[in-house]
Amino acid sequence: MKRWGLKAAILLNVTRLQSAYTGGLVSSPAWYQHVEAPLSIIGSTIMRIGFIMLDLLAIIKCLRYWRQPKRHDDPVMTLAILTALGYIAFHTLLWESEPRYGQAIAPLLLLISTMRLPDVTPIREAWSLRRRMIVTGVLGLGLAGMYVTESVPLPRPNKVMVASQMSQLSLQFDAKRTPIAAHETVSQRVRLNVAARKMAVSVAPHAQFDGILVNEKTHQRYHLLRTQRALVYHHTIPVGHYQIRVTNQLNRTQGLLLSKTIAYRLAPEPLVYQHRSRPFESFVYEFSR
Repeated sequence: MKRWGLKAAILLNVTRLQSAYTGGLVSSPAWYQHVEAPLSIIGSTIMRIGFIMLDLLAIIKCLRYWRQPKRHDDPVMTLAILTALGYIAFHTLLWESEPRYGQAIAPLLLLISTMRLPDVTPIREAWSLRRRMIVTGVLGLGLAGMYVTESVPLPRPNKVMVASQMSQLSLQFDAKRTPIAAHETVSQRVRLNVAARKMAVSVAPHAQFDGILVNEKTHQRYHLLRTQRALVYHHTIPVGHYQIRVTNQLNRTQGLLLSKTIAYRLAPEPLVYQHRSRPFESFVYEFSR
């Protein structure tokens, strides 16, 4: 029961919804860096309060619908309620739970919340509706306030993206690696509008590539540390234009994780391999602070 409750809470959590499946701007402007964290907090607060109120309205409407005489049953309302409950039960009891999955029922909740129920006793209903609206408003504001000020703080971004290209095909879907010949180098230019403190370039699990980051103006080189899945650097990187260089130092071909499209530029600068520019290919990289 505890696990089911936890999965349901995760499914309906919208705290980090605005950052789901996005790594940020490809090259973030300098002015935006100063307001990104406050905007993230404001967006998270709005999402929390808004969805709590939507959930409360849908629950209240379901209770009213359940208490009304059977002869006033609405098949559309019944179908919407059963679909929403079935979807929640499926992800809670059988499937995995992710916050982004839970937002699929938002249109159903809106439909349930806005559907008009028949007036059974108009005089009593008028007073009852007014009283319930007041109680619901007070309860909703109280719950929203409690939720916002609870022990779980408003989420602050763990990292603010300076430049990134995070589009990729997941390895769990058998993403194809690009073969890189022995002692060959793959490179790509990146512009940083503000200083970064961390950078990472995805390679492939257990791949043995060496990487450096070169400042095109000062020619200073930053040697990247090899980890299991990426080449990383955890020190300050000043503003400027840089070149990411990844080299296969082995005497055999290795597979490198690159993003490829048919006719769409994922990054401002093309990938360069074997002295050939490839505008529709890119590293999977991120610079953050």
